[in-house]
Amino acid sequence: MKSTSSIIAFAAALAAASSQAAPTIVDGSVSLSQRADGAVVISYTLAGEPAFVTIDIQTNLLSDASGEWASIGGEGTGFLGGAANTAVATLGEQQAAYWFPSQSFSGKTVADGNIRAVVKAWPTNSPPDYMVVNLTAPTNTVRFYESAALLPGGFANLEYKTTKLVMRKIPAAGVVWRMGSPTDEPDRTAIAEYPHKVMLTEDYYAAIYETTQSQYFNICGSYHNCSHRNFADSPIRAFNGVQYSYLRGQNKDTGTGYWPENGHTVTADSVIGKLRAKCGIADIDLPTDAQWEYACRAGTGTALPSGKNWTTKNMQEVAQREYGVITCPQPVGLKQPNAWGLYDVIGNVQEGCLDRFVKDTAYTSLFASDWETGGVTVNPQGSTDTSKNAGCVFRGGSWNESANYTRSAARVYQGIEYYNANEGYKGFRLFCSVGAVIGKCFE
Repeated sequence: MKSTSSIIAFAAALAAASSQAAPTIVDGSVSLSQRADGAVVISYTLAGEPAFVTIDIQTNLLSDASGEWASIGGEGTGFLGGAANTAVATLGEQQAAYWFPSQSFSGKTVADGNIRAVVKAWPTNSPPDYMVVNLTAPTNTVRFYESAALLPGGFANLEYKTTKLVMRKIPAAGVVWRMGSPTDEPDRTAIAEYPHKVMLTEDYYAAIYETTQSQYFNICGSYHNCSHRNFADSPIRAFNGVQYSYLRGQNKDTGTGYWPENGHTVTADSVIGKLRAKCGIADIDLPTDAQWEYACRAGTGTALPSGKNWTTKNMQEVAQREYGVITCPQPVGLKQPNAWGLYDVIGNVQEGCLDRFVKDTAYTSLFASDWETGGVTVNPQGSTDTSKNAGCVFRGGSWNESANYTRSAARVYQGIEYYNANEGYKGFRLFCSVGAVIGKCFE
């Protein structure tokens, strides 16, 4: 037995790639070697087409390596550098990734020949499910992971609530689903929750957590008007109270930065503008109303994203909202996530959307003309009403609102400059399209 803190003996590495996909890892090209400083070099060659490439380190418990192989997971792997968990465009040439077991796997013992690397190539139109943006590195620091279990340091790594932004791919393209609530759902708001069919044409990424105070500061270097900052765990509490003009650079007097007229255009000095400069993703932004609800529901049609009907007990399983107990935004990620691994989609803080809030017949005028007989509204974007009464949609409810707002379909109106320092129950979650991510990686 040899300790990984000194040397590792490796089995033949495994290249895993779908035979159906155009990009492939060349058979026999994967090899592992260890440098004098203990770092492990994982070499491979990509063929066919450019791809997203992910790597998983696995071990075998049987001395002859004849047993089941098991991943050591992100907690054991730690950070993989170089050409790992990233976009690779160079074909036919040896690529090198780097693993540092002395930092993440130190003290473990592995029998000779009982460790391997699984290298997987993902087509450019189908990136892995998890994307991580480094908020403290200067620019273009984005990595991709096959699963939450492979995130560096393990999923519980505190960095994912402070210095990094973890986003989950939402499989939305071409799915027809019901937006709004059924007419018999208790406590529904009929004027704002008309049930109608919707289809989004593109997959997208959604942050697994509401933006925290620490993440906000690491994006733009300021806390602006955030309140409730006097707790020991304030850095991982949901951010609140930022003005919309800070967030996107929107100016109600000049009419700039408005959705949908100006699309995803934001000013360079806005919070989202600064984030785009860090990660290179052109449309990272707030979600549309429909994107938010689809991500929240995670395939459910019930009042709660857990797939359960609304009761106080069921709500408190997934929502940080306990009247008289919770009196401000809480640390993110303390309740059960939905089926796509998104936390706090209801409760904690309201989450702002791009769409302007409209109700009654003005709302239904935005639907497909035949919506009442099953017509499908494709990529809804909300109203273009620029009047002073045209507010924005907020979703998910919060810690201090009426309990009936903590439902997947609940929609709330706020004025166009809806973020206010005195309103500590309003926050936001970040989204971006898969297309923009692909464009950033293979431009």
